[in-house]
Amino acid sequence: MNSDSLLYDKKTAVISVVLMVLVSVFILGGNGLRAERRRIEAIFSGQNELGIDNRQEAVLILQNTANLLVVADRYADNAHVEQMSERIRMVMDSIVLPSPLHPTSEYDFVNVGELQFNTMDRALPHVRELLQIMESVPVSAASAAHLTEIDGNIIAAERRISLNADYIGEARDFNRLLRNPYTYVIATVRGLAPLPMAVNMR
Repeated sequence: MNSDSLLYDKKTAVISVVLMVLVSVFILGGNGLRAERRRIEAIFSGQNELGIDNRQEAVLILQNTANLLVVADRYADNAHVEQMSERIRMVMDSIVLPSPLHPTSEYDFVNVGELQFNTMDRALPHVRELLQIMESVPVSAASAAHLTEIDGNIIAAERRISLNADYIGEARDFNRLLRNPYTYVIATVRGLAPLPMAVNMR
């Protein structure tokens, strides 16, 4: 047998084995990461002491944020109120939910509840600042009552989310795992995103 062809065959065999190992690693490793993510997603969707899951808490905060903007619009002649309201609207308008009529690959691996949860987290610092600004603005008795209710609802939802220690701890560990270069490459190839983690809660 020709030595060149023998060398070629050895190279081909080695390359084939390496490729098979890499493919196996990405398939098995990706499946393992996906299974772990789904397990933690189940905790994310699990109910707290009031029978409300984290996603619903995020929606509750976003709804109260929208109500806050309605109240703030009555006092838009105040420059600080108008400026902070605009910042919140920019965050809220960034939510682009997938349309069943026009599905896009961008949402293949995006959970709508996670998108809302992340939007809530980004909006919270601006919401608190606007509520603080409104304390120094002369408002009607009705507006003051609405602001008190909105503030109380948001604080309560934040507290209930923070009490979900199982999800917070599991998500933090999973995201830390994805920061490993090895698992990061696998997760990127398999389209696995980090789990949503609220960092702007009280």
